[in-house]
Amino acid sequence: MNIDFGSNDVRRMPVYLVIDTSRSQEGAPIQGLEQGIQSLRNELLVLPQAVEMVHMGVITFGGVPQELVPLTSVEGFKAPRLEARGATMLGGGLRLLCQALKQDIIPARGDRKGDYSALVFLIVASVPEDCWQADWEDLYAQCQSQLGSVIALGCGDRVDFDSLRLITPNVLAMPDVTADNLRVFLRWISQPAASTPDPTELSPESFLQSIPAQPVSVQEKEPMNIDFGSNDVRRMPVYLLLDSSGSMAGAPIQGVEQGVQLLRNELLSLPQAVEMVHIGVITFASKADQVVPLTPVTTFSPPSLSAGGTTALGDALRKLAKALDNEITPTTAEKKGDYKPLVFLLTDGEPTDDWEPALHTLNSRQEKKVGSMIALGCGDGVNFDILRQITPNVLAMPDATADNIRAFFRWVSASVKTASVSAAGAAVGAGAALPPPPAGFQIVL
Repeated sequence: MNIDFGSNDVRRMPVYLVIDTSRSQEGAPIQGLEQGIQSLRNELLVLPQAVEMVHMGVITFGGVPQELVPLTSVEGFKAPRLEARGATMLGGGLRLLCQALKQDIIPARGDRKGDYSALVFLIVASVPEDCWQADWEDLYAQCQSQLGSVIALGCGDRVDFDSLRLITPNVLAMPDVTADNLRVFLRWISQPAASTPDPTELSPESFLQSIPAQPVSVQEKEPMNIDFGSNDVRRMPVYLLLDSSGSMAGAPIQGVEQGVQLLRNELLSLPQAVEMVHIGVITFASKADQVVPLTPVTTFSPPSLSAGGTTALGDALRKLAKALDNEITPTTAEKKGDYKPLVFLLTDGEPTDDWEPALHTLNSRQEKKVGSMIALGCGDGVNFDILRQITPNVLAMPDATADNIRAFFRWVSASVKTASVSAAGAAVGAGAALPPPPAGFQIVL
């Protein structure tokens, strides 16, 4: 049987990242670029119009220029590993770009529109070390019909901005080259697509008109300096304390693993959460481990979990206190710090270690305190009297099935979304209002 799935007339929007991976990018810069590309993909995945239209390619020019990722749909795109080495071979990178444009871009034919002209983001950190200028005019003439707009970012104080302005009038400068700043720039790339509700209206021209910080125009003498370092959005830390003792083996630990993945996916659909929420994961069996440090939800990777051993809840509370010391940014006279953390504790048994001193230490903190802690007791082996000493916010899940555990994490997602939305207009902390618990769950008084 032949099934007609219909015609797909959606035009592709090609986006190329052309990145300097020379030795000048070693260390934090190359790590920031790698993480930023992953954040860019994650943010585009929550935009239906971007998923429908955007295709991305990655070209690097450190030492030997390479096309690391050919033009690929956002859904199929995998962020590449980057390595800083060699000289800044800008000319080689531009030649590869020209070849990719000629090979990848679908031209208009007859009554069918082809791809949009390509958007190119060029990231340069030092003076080119090859003879790129002699070739640029010829290259541009060859691929002009496929090329839409080029936005160049000069990173640091070794950039030849005169050269960049010969390539494009749209030049930005990042004086302070840190991993955070590079991630902010790559996150900035994803923003214009969100401002265009109708995919048919999304074109390179509308892109340039809608970018949050307008690039420098042709008439200006100097590149526009955008301060990527000042980010006044306060982080909302969320810690998951997960029981991975032997009694969680089988369906329960699988449900927890799937639930953490579900939590991440749902938070990625909310702009406020994408902007603010950071997640850390601590597991506890015979001992506790922080398996994921506090990480932006856009780059958070749910961990693989296994069950075995006893229930060292006290050690988990100590690891939480250590994480608060190391990861939470306090408020100072000059700047507001992070919001107070939200902590979600899931356990199916009774602590097997000395938990009371750890709880006392956690509750006696004068700064970097927990805002709200919510505990979930799973099954009939839970000591709810102990949980109520840890927090007044206790839920009971009588039947610890994988489905029920996933329902709990959906509720965690709704709770974090509620907190992040309220935080956009007011402070959030111990008094943050949370949604009603899932059906079948009981509030323990």
